[in-house]
Amino acid sequence: NSGLFNFSSHKVFDAFQNRIMFPLKNEYGHVVGFSGRKWQEGDTSKAKYINTSATSIFDKSYELYNLDKAKPTISKTREVYLMEGFMDVIAAHKAGIFNVVATMGTALTDKHVKRLRKIAKNYVLIYDGDNAGQNAIYKAIDLIGENKTQIVRVPEGLDPDDYSKKYSSEALANLMENGRVQPTEFLIDYLKPENLSNLQNQLDFIEQMAPVIARVPSITAQDAFIRKLVEILPDFEYNQVEQSVNLKRENVLKGRAETGNFEESFENFDEEQFSNYPDPGFISGEHEYYESFPLHQQEVIAPAHPQLPHLSRSERAEEQLLNRMIYHQNVLQKFADDETFRFVHQRYQNLFEKIILEAMSFDEIDPSHFGTSLDAEEKNLFYQILSLDLPDETSSQELEDLVVVFAKEMEQIKFSELQKQLENAQKLGNKERELELTIQIINQKKKI
Repeated sequence: NSGLFNFSSHKVFDAFQNRIMFPLKNEYGHVVGFSGRKWQEGDTSKAKYINTSATSIFDKSYELYNLDKAKPTISKTREVYLMEGFMDVIAAHKAGIFNVVATMGTALTDKHVKRLRKIAKNYVLIYDGDNAGQNAIYKAIDLIGENKTQIVRVPEGLDPDDYSKKYSSEALANLMENGRVQPTEFLIDYLKPENLSNLQNQLDFIEQMAPVIARVPSITAQDAFIRKLVEILPDFEYNQVEQSVNLKRENVLKGRAETGNFEESFENFDEEQFSNYPDPGFISGEHEYYESFPLHQQEVIAPAHPQLPHLSRSERAEEQLLNRMIYHQNVLQKFADDETFRFVHQRYQNLFEKIILEAMSFDEIDPSHFGTSLDAEEKNLFYQILSLDLPDETSSQELEDLVVVFAKEMEQIKFSELQKQLENAQKLGNKERELELTIQIINQKKKI
């Protein structure tokens, strides 16, 4: 039952004869199995590695190599690197990165993910650079969820161990720490069809990528990914791809609304993982738009079945900016000091003004207290904004991009208003006013 021996014709054979042995330990450091690697040039056996067969104490779809040593670092950083092989983990360890485990050559399984969720919040996939490794990354993204995953692509089709040997341990450490890309960027390259001159291939590619981009929480990032698609596709313009993304986003929001279950995303997380109010950097689920609150804060929980609104690009930008104001006092102060600033839509402007008053009175925004000062509609809007999935950190570039988005809509509103005024002037036969408005419309159009 140990998995160390093979039996045939009443004879016993060493299952790992002439192989380098890797002891496989559970998370407590107890040896539960072995893996043997062939090393002799004359070895004609097909398998490079042989693992212990399934036993009462060893399940390859559950155990992770090096978890016993990596667990303290993973628990501290809340992040884990996932690799394929033993030598990759050893190479990473030599490079000074210790929160690394391997699936021992097998595909990542739901059992692996469920046990890692107890200690890890973020996952970094660094599989072999060959086609098999890239295919494994694609499947792992689907299993873990796009919002919780980053990918390190090893150049030249190498595996991490070979990359370390070719370029140095320092180069591998630099690649692992600074060479990460988001799943959407990986999927654009992975799913890109070979023949892009075929229109149907382009349409299929957009159909695959639109829902992926629509699930990205950041409007700025969505815009960047749309532009990347447009650069690749020879027959499509920005507006066409953006329209496809917006349609898919409506489906994502509608699907979340129909499920009506906003608690299930947190079933694998403990209450102690949360701060005093929801952390916008905490990513709750693969397609989440709304989040639930910790159990000990039920007095500030938003209605269980809110009506998900249909949001324009400008409205999404306004909500993201308000979220940044709520969680970053310096952002709120920056815009509060700008007398010329205002939101496009009145409901956001009203909430902005009330947030300023709350901050002036109490120095910070306490969701439970602030919620009591709002009417039902404003409260729903506040919780909707509060629960957006956004990274912890913000930047001046992000803020500028958000303002640009709804500033353009403001200009579009002015343009539409001028057109209405022109129609009225034409009906009244006021030629002088017609000329004046026509000139204004031409100038306004240049701003859009």
